Amino acid sequence: CKPLFHYEIDPDGAAGDGSYGGYGSAPDAPGSYPVLFTASGTYGAPSDAHPFARLDFDSLAVTPASPYFTGVFTDAPLAQEAGGPYDALQFTAEATLPAAGLYTVTADLLDADGNFLDHAIAARSASAGETAAFTLTFDLASAYCVQFGRPFQVVNLRLAAADTLQLLDLWPNAVSTSAYDPEDFVCKTGLPLPHLAAIRPDEAVTGQTLNLLAGGRNFLSGAALSFDPDIMVSKTLRLTSNLLAASVTVSPSAATGFHDLTVTNANGRHSTLSGALQVTINQPPAVAIQTPSDGYDLGLAGGALVPVSVVATDDVLVDHVVFLLDGMPEDTVSSFPFVWHLDPTTVPTGAHTLVAVAYDDAWLSTASTPVTIFKDPPTVATVTKAGNPFRIKVTGMNFRSGLSVTIGGDSSPWPYVKYKNSSKIVLKGGRALKDRFPRGVEVSIRIANDDGTYVTTSYTRP
Repeated sequence: CKPLFHYEIDPDGAAGDGSYGGYGSAPDAPGSYPVLFTASGTYGAPSDAHPFARLDFDSLAVTPASPYFTGVFTDAPLAQEAGGPYDALQFTAEATLPAAGLYTVTADLLDADGNFLDHAIAARSASAGETAAFTLTFDLASAYCVQFGRPFQVVNLRLAAADTLQLLDLWPNAVSTSAYDPEDFVCKTGLPLPHLAAIRPDEAVTGQTLNLLAGGRNFLSGAALSFDPDIMVSKTLRLTSNLLAASVTVSPSAATGFHDLTVTNANGRHSTLSGALQVTINQPPAVAIQTPSDGYDLGLAGGALVPVSVVATDDVLVDHVVFLLDGMPEDTVSSFPFVWHLDPTTVPTGAHTLVAVAYDDAWLSTASTPVTIFKDPPTVATVTKAGNPFRIKVTGMNFRSGLSVTIGGDSSPWPYVKYKNSSKIVLKGGRALKDRFPRGVEVSIRIANDDGTYVTTSYTRP
């Protein structure tokens, strides 16, 4: 399916400043629209650039040109049990509905300091063009007495079609209620506590600096996060009353295991999430060569550069990868993707060993399993037999005078091999050789040059 709208956003500041922005036209129809963000570019040298893309998702709420909410809001105290004290707040919002159907209105209730109190939903059916009243009930039984006396704030007020949950309208501003006397309500003494529910990420390693998100409720302006002395919080940012962000550094000598996290509001009220962050010992990275494969013939590249690519992962950060050819460092790559482009024309004839060593930001390192590559290895074109006495002729390319031939699963080379030239060898041995190739059985033949290159073929005696 096609997107409803498409923007190509150019940098909104100086080139290379990492800031992007722009303007576009919203869809005509009200509703909530998924938005896909695509960042694209190239990596590698200009002569060998490779495209890449990174994706992220969000949503766009489009309200009607003429709002469905009329802007008429009322509130009143409510006793949820007949004859009982007030323990709830009724909030009514009016909306003029576009068509007959079932609709829902949802909203959140905050106190004057932004602490979350309750979420409510109201549903009702209406006819087309009807101005309908939606009454939401916010439970205040768990509210503190100090949260009364000042107007509450109704936020995130949304109108949706009940059958499709399509967003139809939202009220952009907080709606203030009346101020209520705490003596008229059931309420708790003391001050509202902040509450931590979870953090992400919830794992770290010794010596690591990372950004945390902490979710919960009742986070006031000036709220701060803190761990024990092993973990330093250098900055806490209040994003909303339900979300905090923080920069955290774990000491290299921090104790492994679970560490508690405490949130403290500016009024001194605090709470603790036990075992919030698990600290482990920094582990060396893992690395594996993906291309080329073991036994790769550089001649297949036709003289073009051969990408040597690896997958490298770490529990914190892969700082860089060093590529080695025959034990000698050839290139260092410090960012993903970790690729070195090998020039086959600079590699001498023979077998060569590729190894990649990955380092993390603490200089812990791991070497990959070696991969063997070949330059000008022997190749086989034909394998035929000759009689009286029994012989096997092998034609091909790049045979060297010091080669050896192994038949089947033998551990020792066949002793009777005649090197004719770089394109022909003959296996001799008469009856003994014939016995090594039972009629109708495919038998492998491994031809190895003295430079470490080899090729494996087979012969089936008819």
